[in-house]
Amino acid sequence: METRQLLTELADITRNNIEIANSFKTNNPKTLNWRQSEKSWSILECLEHLNRYGDFYLPELNRCIAKARYKKPRLFYKPGLLGGYFTRMMKAESRTKIKSLKNYNPIGSQLGHSVLNVFITQQETLLLILDQAQHVDLIKNKTAISLSRLIRLQLGDTLSFLIYHNERHIKQASKVKTLHLAGFENLSGVAAKNNSVK
Repeated sequence: METRQLLTELADITRNNIEIANSFKTNNPKTLNWRQSEKSWSILECLEHLNRYGDFYLPELNRCIAKARYKKPRLFYKPGLLGGYFTRMMKAESRTKIKSLKNYNPIGSQLGHSVLNVFITQQETLLLILDQAQHVDLIKNKTAISLSRLIRLQLGDTLSFLIYHNERHIKQASKVKTLHLAGFENLSGVAAKNNSVK
């Protein structure tokens, strides 16, 4: 894939995530905090999860670009073996279930509209990072990851992983909103037994 094409795609996803997050602002606290079941996340919990990842990755991405040793951009981008695997796993269409690390699992948190503002601000920062990423080598420059600082991924893989992860949970939050507005309540009793909600 051309490097420019990759960065354009990631920027388009990020802008769409901002648009959806802005649309959540019109919802009342009941809708924003509604859960399909006890173990599932609300809209705000989905975004708080992303904010916690943003707290780690945005400074790391900024640091990587600011201190980049390899300045010359590449015309084409090729994902790394591990980074490509993480990215494919995070795409919204992936059916892979991923258990969140404890520090990144917001279930049960007391959350308000400020979560939306933080998310939107982080995504605007991410757009600036994507713009800056055009001017460095996305393969040779590497970042730490939240799972372990001993593992380092190509800058392009980290950007892809993070942004597809954002898209995955924004779609999850949109689905929660759709279910709530359609009149579903927490799954229990007959509804759960009949698998009324998939």
